[in-house]
Amino acid sequence: MSDFLQAMGGIFLSVVFIAVLTGLYFWFKWKKIKNGFSASKAPTPSRIHLVPDAEPDWVTEDAAEQAVSAFSSLGFTDVGAYRIREMKNVKLFGLIHPQEQITAVVYKHEDVGIWSDVYVECENGESLTVSNAPLGGEMDVRPNARKIIVKGLDEIQLVEKAKQERKRYPCKPVSAENFASEFERSYAEDMDWRNSRGTTKEEIFRIAENMEGDFSDNDIDAVYLQSLQNGIERLNEECIQVFIETTDMRVSEWEKIRDNIFTVHEKIPPEMLLEYIENYIALSETESAQAESFIDHDKPVNELFEAINERLPEDMKSKKVGQVSEPVKADIYAFPDSGDEY
Repeated sequence: MSDFLQAMGGIFLSVVFIAVLTGLYFWFKWKKIKNGFSASKAPTPSRIHLVPDAEPDWVTEDAAEQAVSAFSSLGFTDVGAYRIREMKNVKLFGLIHPQEQITAVVYKHEDVGIWSDVYVECENGESLTVSNAPLGGEMDVRPNARKIIVKGLDEIQLVEKAKQERKRYPCKPVSAENFASEFERSYAEDMDWRNSRGTTKEEIFRIAENMEGDFSDNDIDAVYLQSLQNGIERLNEECIQVFIETTDMRVSEWEKIRDNIFTVHEKIPPEMLLEYIENYIALSETESAQAESFIDHDKPVNELFEAINERLPEDMKSKKVGQVSEPVKADIYAFPDSGDEY
């Protein structure tokens, strides 16, 4: 299986549409599979923030300069260069064509290189992205978000293709002032959809089919499981961060539990709940077997955890300290250290 995981580490999937960066999201995901899937090393964020880049040296590289110049020759105006605060290896340069209501983005990734997307969004919420990214056709996209990925097209051809393919619905206006906020909004919408469904085995299988080497069903299952585990832990960390930013808990109370916080969020599959909570609570074999008997796949995972927690010895019970609704619904718990009172 190691060859498969290493190969997956080299996969980069294109941006699904202009403000989503789904391609980058999955490139990071596959890279983490290669690296043992450590969520703490390079978590895939559910939300991103664009930061103006005052020194975009990469834009003077031949490929980037040619791409920006090609868009400019078609009447696009510069929006400017940005970094993504949550994705250190990703940089981008935005352009807009207000008359045509088209947005263009030139991307740079340290390991992948430079590519371009052209994006159109209709007022009814449908969108079209045309891209010359290296890969990406293997991945599903959210409803109403169409993508066309054609390696080898230059920037002028990307714009021509977008004009040919876009539907004749009224398009949303584009402006330099709204570029960053629209980018962040669309990314959030796509990640909400991704969080609601996760990566499917079918997507992983399609990627494997297009790669060199023979990969067994066990390889596919292993990558799928690691992808699922990574997503669970990423959402745990993000829900905790939202709780920290929104709680009115007193500092003295927070200091007692800050190292003992975990979440029970709605995207934990019931069959993985026991393994998940044992990362935080040391159960004996008897307690683990008893907890396993409470797992009912037809019940919400928060109710399952409540049933398990209620039957633990008093000194092992976790205390619910809050809840959040973003990026997914989650109950926030603190597990006790030996001798803790809270």
